[in-house]
Parts: sequence; structure tokens; C-alpha cells
Amino acid sequence: MQTNVHISKIERNTKPALEPLIGLSNKLHTTLDDLVVGEDQRGPADDLRLQLEPLSLFDDEDRQVVKAVLESLILKRNAKLAFADQIREAK
Repeated sequence: MQTNVHISKIERNTKPALEPLIGLSNKLHTTLDDLVVGEDQRGPADDLRLQLEPLSLFDDEDRQVVKAVLESLILKRNAKLAFADQIREAK
């Protein structure tokens, strides 16, 4: 059975063709993202999810502000990680 071959490839970390994965996700009634990445691998943690839920009630302008703040925090963290060795040496 062709599906077994593709599942075996996934388990061996090889890349199967996309079309069989689409068929498999349809048969399993899930998304490709959940099938490949895993449902628990994406999205915010539960505590953040609760805090982010009310954002759907914000108007577009306020949502843009929240996005900008989050983006700046993410950039700050990424910069800190990228230069962690240099920051340690400077101390």
C-alpha cells in the first residue's frame, strides 16, 4: 500500500512527495501542517493563548500596535541570542 511507504518515509525523516501527503491528510481529516509539524508544535502556549484571545475584539489599528510590540520583542530576543557570546565577553 502506497500510504504505508510514505508513512515509513516520514518515520525515517525522508521527504515524501507532496500529493500523497495531501491524500493522507484528507483521509485523516487533518491539515498538512498538523500532519507534518504536529498540532502541539505551533501556536502560543496555553497561558499566552488565553491572553491573545481578546485581540480578536480589537480594531485594526490596535491590532497593528500589538503586532508591532510583539515583533519588537521577538527581534530583541533574536538579537540577544545572536550576540549572546559577545554580550557575555563584554561583562
